[in-house]
Amino acid sequence: MSVDVAHVRPARPKDANALANTYEEAWRGAYQGIIPHLHLERMIARHGPRWWNHVLQRRASVLVLDFGGEVAGYVTFGRSRIGRGPFAGEIFELYLHPTYQGLGLGSKLFNGARQKLREMRLNGLLVWALADNETACDFYLHLGGKPVAEGSSASMKRACARSHLRGAERIPTDLVPINRMHSAGLNDRTPIVTRWRGDGRNGIDVRVRHA
Repeated sequence: MSVDVAHVRPARPKDANALANTYEEAWRGAYQGIIPHLHLERMIARHGPRWWNHVLQRRASVLVLDFGGEVAGYVTFGRSRIGRGPFAGEIFELYLHPTYQGLGLGSKLFNGARQKLREMRLNGLLVWALADNETACDFYLHLGGKPVAEGSSASMKRACARSHLRGAERIPTDLVPINRMHSAGLNDRTPIVTRWRGDGRNGIDVRVRHA
């Protein structure tokens, strides 16, 4: 009888400390030198155990990758904040602690979130990644993503505001002020990657073309 040492499960309030640590280590590894230092430090400081405990108490859609009893990574997901096109679902964040990166474990989190979105009848999904985060972009491209759109970061904030008003998203969203973002999206038949080009300030003008 074989036992899968790595499995995906719903996050629990007692995971708050581990999630905060995973967030910190993953963000430092992914964004140091990409996101301005002070902004990166503020983001990490904001997403400590107290923040995660608050999110989990609200029963947000968070799955963790449990590796031998340790939280190795997490994924957050829900209704797409764009609210248009064939992509009803969205993966908001997917991060692995650096210790567990490069082992093929990210796909477990991705597939877990995708299955949950299907159960929620949110078919088709989007995922965003910073354009300069080549590891993340390559990860979603490896899953079959294709570039389909470009935009800046202001209209994204407007889309996020609309989704909060609709109650579509339980997880607070932080947009990072840098030059370019990719958004990766996949539907049930044709995997998609959507590109976003940020203006470095705060707006997004979205021009979407579906494959």
